[in-house]
Amino acid sequence: MAKLILHIGGHRTGSTSIQAALHAARKRLRRLGVLYPETGRVTIAHHSLANAVRGSGVAGFEETPALTSSLEALRCEVDASGCETVFISSEEFIRTCEMKAAAVGQLLSLFSEVRVVCFLRHQAPLLESSYKFSALWDVTATTEGFAEYVRHNTIGDHLAYRDIEPLFKSARSDTRIDFVSFAAAQRSGSLVRYFFEIAGIANAYSGEVRTNESLGRSATLALLLRNRGELHDSLGRGAFVRFARKLFPEERH
Repeated sequence: MAKLILHIGGHRTGSTSIQAALHAARKRLRRLGVLYPETGRVTIAHHSLANAVRGSGVAGFEETPALTSSLEALRCEVDASGCETVFISSEEFIRTCEMKAAAVGQLLSLFSEVRVVCFLRHQAPLLESSYKFSALWDVTATTEGFAEYVRHNTIGDHLAYRDIEPLFKSARSDTRIDFVSFAAAQRSGSLVRYFFEIAGIANAYSGEVRTNESLGRSATLALLLRNRGELHDSLGRGAFVRFARKLFPEERH
């Protein structure tokens, strides 16, 4: 049986960049005996697999067809690959309040060893990053200020780190859980390389992958004013975002 490294996020900690790098390096990973499975993967991350586990655990454990078929397909893919290590990544696994240990245990039982990796980020910058991401990507075009956003969005699943260890330990008692500092990863100069190193696959790292970058504070403010109709321009929203990024080229997280 292969061992599993399960990357569960959290949100706004560079997860999409890590997933993009794992997806881009999957052929190189295979040569190193590491599988980044197709089963349960939606584009670059295993959100479908995570949702199958969540779907079986929300109202008590019931082995749904989605979970059963996903786990059987994953088992077959892992066996056929001959790889010694399997990487699975999805921030949806961090929604511990929506999962039951029995459903998680069904997934973990496929592997000889399990290691869970979770990046932790201080709450203040996490909330700010989530707000800027919402202002940039929310299809409803966020119009509320940061203070309003914080009052209306507790982002409970982003911050419920205390529930992670009990869930995964209940699912499988020998699970190793590593909480990693997002700030330390940033200071290293490359979050993706930092992840590859702690995961023991440094040889597969081939360069930084940047995705889902939010705006800086000034650019976010300009977008907020435009969303509210307090700042008028003749550009489409996408063009305005590019203009704001160029006008305020400050650091973005």
